[in-house]
Amino acid sequence: MVSNAIGPEGRGVLTWLTSLYMTSLHISLFGLNNVNSQLAAESQKNVSSLIIISLVSTIVAYVLVSPAVYWFWHRNHIALAHPGIFILMVFMIPIGSLCFKVQAMILGLRFNRAHNYIIFTEKALYGAVSLMFVYVGLARPETIWYTFATTSIIGLMIGFISLRKYYTINARTYRSLRVVFRKVEGIEKFAAYSYVSSIFVFSIELIISTMCAKYGGIQGLGVYGVARIIVDCLSVVFEYFNGYTRTQLSAEANVGRRLKIHAIMVGIISSAAIAVGVMLYVLSPFIMNLLFKERFAGSEDILRLLAISLTFGTISAIIGVLLRTLYKNFIIVILPAFYFINGLISALYLIPLYGAKGAALSTIVMSFTAFVCAVVSYLVILRQYKLGKLNTTRIEFIRSE
Repeated sequence: MVSNAIGPEGRGVLTWLTSLYMTSLHISLFGLNNVNSQLAAESQKNVSSLIIISLVSTIVAYVLVSPAVYWFWHRNHIALAHPGIFILMVFMIPIGSLCFKVQAMILGLRFNRAHNYIIFTEKALYGAVSLMFVYVGLARPETIWYTFATTSIIGLMIGFISLRKYYTINARTYRSLRVVFRKVEGIEKFAAYSYVSSIFVFSIELIISTMCAKYGGIQGLGVYGVARIIVDCLSVVFEYFNGYTRTQLSAEANVGRRLKIHAIMVGIISSAAIAVGVMLYVLSPFIMNLLFKERFAGSEDILRLLAISLTFGTISAIIGVLLRTLYKNFIIVILPAFYFINGLISALYLIPLYGAKGAALSTIVMSFTAFVCAVVSYLVILRQYKLGKLNTTRIEFIRSE
């Protein structure tokens, strides 16, 4: 209903600004969302220190990132045409960064009910307020983005309330701050590699959106964006199970049991991803006609392509969970690097020729590349384990003293 109300052009504006926001957000995270989840799962005594680290790093990152985003603003016609949204987006970067870090700690602590409550509250409020704007005729990219900002702040407040019992600052906390990263071998490199990998992943999304707007027009980007919304909604479900799997693996010190738990989750999530991808591919004309009628013509073809990308991307993501919990830092960077390079090459070739459909084809190239690299890495890890060559020193629990 929101997309129908704001039309292809409005959806295109929101798609591009969301890509810019997510790229800026992950640049400001410094990879600490993955570290927070990992360390919170391994010892609750680390949470007080992680809260302090998250707050300080968010302020530092905002000071560093916001000037670059402001510089980019003056060199893009979409941002210049919507200054109100852009200013709010810059304000939202530290809020979103804290949201990711706090939710990562909540997942690490296995506060699944609190995490689900945050997600449900954000989505429910966002949907209800957005529909209210549609009903009263005030649905605009600006009002939709303001709604997103408000619900994100509410979600952050709920997250801090969920962690309230860990607000202890004393000599023990400061001592923990100095040693928390030294207690797990390789955690600094893990944070750095996770940071670089996330920048690869989200920057290519921004490049694709920018090129799609340039060669397919802002309306073409809107057609691509409306199909992407459906796929992203389904991805959220898979991401939840990825987060659950990561916390289960992080809390298991035995490598063999980690591999068994992960193998079960790979089987379940891969089967579900294939089933959802096939269903989405077959039903895409019906889905798009039911939801959008003629408003977003051509979106059914894009949805079919994105369904293929969803299947490959979901399987590679659940395999990547194991790589992260094993601190396979080199592989963590190599996978997104190939993802970025192939995505850039395919985007430079396909988007000028096919516009929005070329953007969808580029996502298939990227997700298939990630899928192949992830499967190869997974088979190598299994072989190392069977030969007794898998390094287990980097996945020890953080022992409380």
